[in-house]
Amino acid sequence: MRAVCEDGAACTRAAVEHTLRRSQLPLQNVIDLTHEISWLLRTEPTVRAASRLSRETTRTEGSWHQLWLDDVGRLAARAHTRGDLSESCSAELLCTLVRCMLAGTDSPPVHTPATWGESPDVLAQLWRLVLGSVAAPGRPALLPGGSPG
Repeated sequence: MRAVCEDGAACTRAAVEHTLRRSQLPLQNVIDLTHEISWLLRTEPTVRAASRLSRETTRTEGSWHQLWLDDVGRLAARAHTRGDLSESCSAELLCTLVRCMLAGTDSPPVHTPATWGESPDVLAQLWRLVLGSVAAPGRPALLPGGSPG
C-alpha cells in the first residue's frame, strides 16, 4: 500500500511540475492543473489508488490531494493579486471550484454519471461555462481546454 501511494505521489508531482511550466498566467495554470489531474485519475492506476487511499484516511497533511491543492491555492492567490480574478471570485472560491470540478473524476463511478470523468471535454465545457464569472474582464485570453504541451 505504501509503495502504491509513493508511486502515485511521484507521478502526480512530476505531472504537476511539468504542468506549471506551460503558462505564465496563474489562472491558466489552474485550468491546466485541473486537466492534468483529471487525466492522471483517468489513466494512472497508482494515482487513482493514491487518491482513493488518501480519501479513506483521516490524515490531511501529506495527503495525495495536497500534492496539487497547495499549488492551486498559490496560483489562485497570485491570480487574485494580479487582478486576474473577477470581483465576485476570491482565491478561496476558485480553489473550491477546482475541488468541485475534479470531484467527478476523483469519485467512485457509483456516485457520478458513468461518462463524467471519462472525457476531458467535460472539464473544458465546465471552464467555458464559468470563466466569465471567474476571470476579470479584459484579462488575457484563457484556454478552457488547457494549454498545449
